[in-house]
Amino acid sequence: MRGRGRAHTGGDTCALNCGAHGIEFGQSSNKANETTGRRHRVKVHILMLTLPILLSSALPAVSKSSIGHNDGPWNADHIDDLPSEVRHYIAGICRGPATAQHDFATYSHREKRWRINLEYLRCNGIGAFRRGNQCLDVDFVEQGSRFHLGEKQFRDCGF
Repeated sequence: MRGRGRAHTGGDTCALNCGAHGIEFGQSSNKANETTGRRHRVKVHILMLTLPILLSSALPAVSKSSIGHNDGPWNADHIDDLPSEVRHYIAGICRGPATAQHDFATYSHREKRWRINLEYLRCNGIGAFRRGNQCLDVDFVEQGSRFHLGEKQFRDCGF
């Protein structure tokens, strides 16, 4: 029988007779527990670092509607938050500053389409896009990462 404190070289047989070799039970399991605990702390640390990043990706959608914007009935932010192709089209119509109401632009996720309701747009030059109680609605359809002018149709004005 070997004395306490000696290194064990018995391989797999130690599981059967470690006590006979003077090795304390739990030595190897303590190291395994430390390693497992360290791995768990690293995973938690990584999760704590990535969670704010993941949550912050959702914040711009929230902030557009609530934080830091003048959310009055006529608001330029309702135009400024649209894709560049839509903003460019509106700039061509208005020939100057423009404001819009909440219902000015709606997005259909299913159709991947922006519908622009020009009756909710206020600017110089908009009169040409109204015919009595009919107002022009313009669709911009998503193709890849861009939006292209789709359908243009006069419909009953919503006001």
